[in-house]
Amino acid sequence: MLFTSKEIACAACVSDNLQFMADIRRHHLPIESRRHNGKNAYDLVSFAVALIVGELRTYEISLASCGRLLRRVDLDAMAHLVAKLALHEIDCLIALIPQRDDFDEEFPTSVTSWTEAFQYAQNENINFIFVPLHDLLRGKLQGHW
Repeated sequence: MLFTSKEIACAACVSDNLQFMADIRRHHLPIESRRHNGKNAYDLVSFAVALIVGELRTYEISLASCGRLLRRVDLDAMAHLVAKLALHEIDCLIALIPQRDDFDEEFPTSVTSWTEAFQYAQNENINFIFVPLHDLLRGKLQGHW
């Protein structure tokens, strides 16, 4: 399923989609388009990233800071889990955005259960911004919004 720039801007909670497309390039947000029938089209992973940007903006985080925070997220792992969610292989998808980037060990930034998310927060003492994506992505795929 492909999405328009207007849908991406709506997911990111911005009103001006043309300005947001310029902001994507300016702040190096990992939202990538491809040409489809002469228009820009975005995949489900880019839509998920736009949802994360929208959630971060509710915390009044600037787009420049959103770009820096999103560099900490493993987008390949998230793309794999987004595909599994679209195929109904998993029921839950939560993006974990670490508030610091100087950790010694690797940990997943996308998980498939709240238990797993809380385990990293509690046992590993890592502060995250939790962004549940499963309901929003599932709703969009089913055409509810």
